[in-house]
Amino acid sequence: MTRFGRTFWLTASTLAMASAAQAQDDVIDLGTLTLYALQSDFELERTGTTVDVLEAEVVNNALTLGDALDSVPGVSLTSNGGIGASTALRVRGLPERYTPVYYNGIEVADPSGVYTQFDFANALPGAIDRVEVLRGSQSARFGAGAVAGTIAMNSAQAPEGGDSLLSYGLEYGSYNTRRGNLSMGFSTDNAGFALSIASVATDGFSAVDGPLYDDDDGYSGTQLSFDSYVDVTPDLRLGLTGFVLRSSAGYDSPGATIPASGLSETDSRGLRAYAELTTGAIQHSFDISQYRIDRTLTNSGSFFSGPVSTFAGERDAASYKGIWDASEAYTLIYGLDWKREDAAAAPEAVTNRGAFVEAHWSPNDTLDLSFSLRQDNHSAFGDFTSGRATVAWQATPDWTIRAVLSNGFRAPALDELYNPFYGNPNLEPEKSRSAELGAERLFANGGSIRGTLFYTEIDNLIAYFDPDGFLGPIPGGYAQVPGESVTKGLELSGMMPLGDRTELMGSFTYTDSRDSNGDPQQRVPRYDLSLAVESQLTDRLTGMLSVQHQVDFPDTFGVGFSPVSVDDFTTVDARIGYEFDNGIEAYVRVENLLDADNARIPDYNRAGRSVYFGVNASF
Repeated sequence: MTRFGRTFWLTASTLAMASAAQAQDDVIDLGTLTLYALQSDFELERTGTTVDVLEAEVVNNALTLGDALDSVPGVSLTSNGGIGASTALRVRGLPERYTPVYYNGIEVADPSGVYTQFDFANALPGAIDRVEVLRGSQSARFGAGAVAGTIAMNSAQAPEGGDSLLSYGLEYGSYNTRRGNLSMGFSTDNAGFALSIASVATDGFSAVDGPLYDDDDGYSGTQLSFDSYVDVTPDLRLGLTGFVLRSSAGYDSPGATIPASGLSETDSRGLRAYAELTTGAIQHSFDISQYRIDRTLTNSGSFFSGPVSTFAGERDAASYKGIWDASEAYTLIYGLDWKREDAAAAPEAVTNRGAFVEAHWSPNDTLDLSFSLRQDNHSAFGDFTSGRATVAWQATPDWTIRAVLSNGFRAPALDELYNPFYGNPNLEPEKSRSAELGAERLFANGGSIRGTLFYTEIDNLIAYFDPDGFLGPIPGGYAQVPGESVTKGLELSGMMPLGDRTELMGSFTYTDSRDSNGDPQQRVPRYDLSLAVESQLTDRLTGMLSVQHQVDFPDTFGVGFSPVSVDDFTTVDARIGYEFDNGIEAYVRVENLLDADNARIPDYNRAGRSVYFGVNASF
């Protein structure tokens, strides 16, 4: 169900907007909620922020989470191999370091890397129940780094009020790929618990296309997640959530001697405890979390490093937030947070203290306004103030207009500050300004269309300079780049019924992302089109056919040291599913049906035509 996974956000958005239309007839239905766009839960169709939501059945039926996200407007995927290979998601043309990632409310970007960013190779779909993709600057909401957007993932959440949950999935397919996942949970009147486990293993294929790279780069990974709470009193809830991930991935190392292979092992874990207390009209929440990651790279012959390289990073965070519902029309949110990041290779840790305030105002049933202001104090560079203003206006029952103005910043990563060879402790934060304007239209037949214009500019950009090349006498290093880098574009999405049993869904993104010299940013297609047709063929049989077309990639680096061209590509996927009476579905999925060469990075292979057989069940 790959393209279903990549386009279901369209259906979710449509359902949310449809629920708003039903509210016109006094039907009480909150529709889809966004849990992360604002400081409090909010109805998706009433927020000015551009948000897409992928639910459990979507994520769990994609081969990887990157595949599930690849056709969300404004999101592009790059991976240097198959399952388990290093995988980056760029939002609105900006590199992955501009998009913080959260799992069960725990920030999971790796502080020990060259940049503080998350590798989506280790996001196992079976352990993820819901994903929110926020696009546009979110620094006023999340602080440093949230310049392009934010991605928030949740595992299966503990049920409420005596409910229970049980779901599982099994899959086998090409490259001897095996997947399994299980989620279960139960609740009483005042407590709940949920447990999720997902495992993936594959023999894989050679990541690099070259005469010396003929070994298969396999992957195995297992993730265990849990979520729990207890209501001590009607006004006090205590909760604990966390995860453990262990993975091992083969990779091909550029510059390595025969045999040209390596092994990347990752062990990461996170834990978050919280308390929610209601006193009169104010809801208080207290939150503390820890994140740890250990990585080991074993090279069989690379001249870039020794035979074994180890990396370790950690993040501790704490926060307080108060939500005051002053009236039905006005809500005020305020709070404080603290974060500490450290890496084994850094001589010292960095800390950040933040204070924020956010106001929601709904003067009538058709207008929703929000204003956010945040002050950060970073131990390495000092103070920064970020703000955001959003508006969502239901101009008519069928038209909604949205607009956002915001600024943001990215703090230098530990490696940029303290790398013993390339670091620069005098770096300043990168600063950004963003704007977007969007409109949504509902049609009488249940169809919808949405469009968003976006613009982001970044100055004080941090880049790596190497004046004499890798082996030159003058060492390179990190420095600020004068001028502005600008990213702008258009996101379109829509859904149209084709009769009672068939729907056409699609998205299109135009991205013009350039550095301060006016050169295109690497690894971002200028044009990205996705189309999918989903049909209920019979009462039990479903089918889907989808197409993705990406065009006009800038030249970029592959295995070598000189940039080369990237070919345009078109891929076709298909899926057939059969539903049994007992809630079980069996399916066959074919990815890259036409066996197209769809490499985003030169010299790195992507999977050819692949077939997968699976079973899903949910009770």
